[in-house]
Amino acid sequence: MVTVFTLQKFEELVNFANRSSFPLIWDPRLRKLTISHTNYAISVAMQFFLYAGTVIVLALTIHNKGSSHFNFLLLSFYCVLGMSFGTSVLTFRTRDVARIWNSSIVFGQNLIANWWPEPTSMAEITFNRAFLQATIPANIILNLLPVFSVGHILIDHRHSVHIPNLLPHGTLIYWVTYLLYTIPYIYALFYFVCRIKIMISATTLQLMLVFPLLRQELRLGQDASRLVNRKYPCVSEFLKCPENIVVVYRSLQIIMTDMCYTFGLAIPPIQAVLGQVVISTAYLLISGGKDGANPRSRMTMVILFGTIPFCIASWTIMLTCAGMMYKSATDCILSWKTGWAHWDCSIHGHSLIEYKLELIVEL
Repeated sequence: MVTVFTLQKFEELVNFANRSSFPLIWDPRLRKLTISHTNYAISVAMQFFLYAGTVIVLALTIHNKGSSHFNFLLLSFYCVLGMSFGTSVLTFRTRDVARIWNSSIVFGQNLIANWWPEPTSMAEITFNRAFLQATIPANIILNLLPVFSVGHILIDHRHSVHIPNLLPHGTLIYWVTYLLYTIPYIYALFYFVCRIKIMISATTLQLMLVFPLLRQELRLGQDASRLVNRKYPCVSEFLKCPENIVVVYRSLQIIMTDMCYTFGLAIPPIQAVLGQVVISTAYLLISGGKDGANPRSRMTMVILFGTIPFCIASWTIMLTCAGMMYKSATDCILSWKTGWAHWDCSIHGHSLIEYKLELIVEL
């Protein structure tokens, strides 16, 4: 969302997600995200479909309590619940999400145009490479999710987790219902995967931009060795005037505060659901179920094994980034207390200290 390459990749993700009714579309003329009312209406309907599916899977779980499929049904309930939580913000707070991402795009473009040295080729190559290294593994895992989920239908279509198995097996209505069930099931998977891909890419770009600024560019009083090893160094004129730091930090603060208000309420339930997914999956793999000798059940265990590393990694990264962001911002503000002597004019330094005290009061 900053360099030309990363902005192009983000645009490709948005255009692909529009096939699954992603409510935001990329306007090439305005160079920003806008809302498609048609996609928004479809997304709202799909979101309620996910809620209904969550309730149905919960009912199936309660109905099969004590059976050999109970643990797998419980895991399925947590997965569907996580899908509902994960996509709700993008569906029902579309305008806020568009504002945050558009602001991040403009902020990144202005930062590059004003404060990155010319030529910016090496900094851009480093930034683009880091973006690909962070997003490609997650995208590969997400691409395998629909394959694994549809593969479970092919391997064990009579598993009680699938709703059509409430009907008599082998009848015409059973197969017709299964066909009608599979189509929205696959669509819901792509609906979820496309949105999570966009969230991962957007969050990765924002973190890649924010962390170097807070830890290096906006921090004063650093050692010369740390200044040499900067990832994306700004021009020397950036630190010559404290107003530059004030403007950049305040812009970051507004964007990150908006993100907290928009996504903050969804983070605790998502963390709780991810934790339950990890616990349920681990228990299911260890116990093996009562019908563990069944080859189809063993194949189900193999499919589940791929969910553990991704859930643990997502959960850990979410918690770690939240703590690192707060610590980096706090250390950056505290560095201004002793670093104001960097300027020859004490008035500039005292103006920065006054701004620092104002930020501390706000925090």
